Amino acid sequence: MYYSAYQSGQDQEDIVSVALDGPAPKPTVLLATPASEDAATPSPDGRWLAYATNASGAYETRVALLGDLTASVQVSTRGGVPIRWSPDSRKLYYSDGDTIASVDVGPAGPVLTSRRAAFSVPADWRGRVDVMPDGNHAVTIRGGLIYSDIVVLQGALRAAHR
Repeated sequence: MYYSAYQSGQDQEDIVSVALDGPAPKPTVLLATPASEDAATPSPDGRWLAYATNASGAYETRVALLGDLTASVQVSTRGGVPIRWSPDSRKLYYSDGDTIASVDVGPAGPVLTSRRAAFSVPADWRGRVDVMPDGNHAVTIRGGLIYSDIVVLQGALRAAHR
């Protein structure tokens, strides 16, 4: 399991892991930098970790090999956080400004030339979007405190796979 936590005496979050299969789980800090790291999202094959960091001044999505989180590649360009990996770990969906984008991930890491916007989110969305495992549907909440809708986008991501 991966999560973000504040370390003693620090004001930024670091990425921490804990193995849940042992008798006494013990947290291990995986990535500690002067910036905050959040939204740790491991790939299904356990090879990659996508996460958000504010090292550039705004939160951006990065991808790194789980064995070396210091050698990360930034995939978002307009602020973003990771959302979901494809079931085969070959594609990452992430927010990028006011769009949801995808990037292919090959054996050597993210293929930046494959980045593309999958769809635009509604203007009154509430900041949370989830891409379904099939990669062809997404769900978001739009509206405000008084009235909200759950919006299912069907087939909106098909263009991102072509």
